[in-house]
Amino acid sequence: MPTMDFEAAVARTLEHIDASSGIHPANKKLIHDYHRDMILSDISIAQQQKLMSRFKILAEQVGQARFDELQKEDLVDLVAWLYTRGTTDATVIEYKQAIKQLWKWMNGGEEPEETNWIRRSRSSYAKLLPHNLLEKPVNPHHFRHSRATYLANYLTEAQMCEWFGWARGSRVPGRYVHLSGRDIDHAYVATLAESGYEHISSNPSTLPRSGSSA
Repeated sequence: MPTMDFEAAVARTLEHIDASSGIHPANKKLIHDYHRDMILSDISIAQQQKLMSRFKILAEQVGQARFDELQKEDLVDLVAWLYTRGTTDATVIEYKQAIKQLWKWMNGGEEPEETNWIRRSRSSYAKLLPHNLLEKPVNPHHFRHSRATYLANYLTEAQMCEWFGWARGSRVPGRYVHLSGRDIDHAYVATLAESGYEHISSNPSTLPRSGSSA
């Protein structure tokens, strides 16, 4: 079995980070600086590759927000998002560890308040919720279910299969596709925006009265 070329993988990941228009320039520099310090600290190339790929995904998710300006609430949302991606618990733990490492490095070696709540166990997250929400489940399945329910309003079943990693043609997305009357109205109105349809004002005062000439 061929072995992975970790050096080439690191280089490709950094190139993708640099080329991405969805990653803030400040985050690109932070990731490069962190990688430089990993090299100086003689961290294995395999570990470099793993962390760079984790940072790439995290940087893409936060978009144009700077890592060094994220608040605790932002990181809570980020960790919650990790549980919606359909990855294993072990992978989620690796992402959480990557977050803690990066923020500790940015804070001069001391873990900041923004990340000291992050634990390997999921049980600690219940402490972050208001008391009146504790009766709701706090686990990866609930986060994933809630995300799927929300995205079902916007994605096709094929797109949901791609996003959540379900087999193409799976019946699972159908469980989440529950169109409300408002969703149907919006879809219908969207068709009227196409060429060939005459726009009718929603203001009753501008509509012709029944029996009157146009």
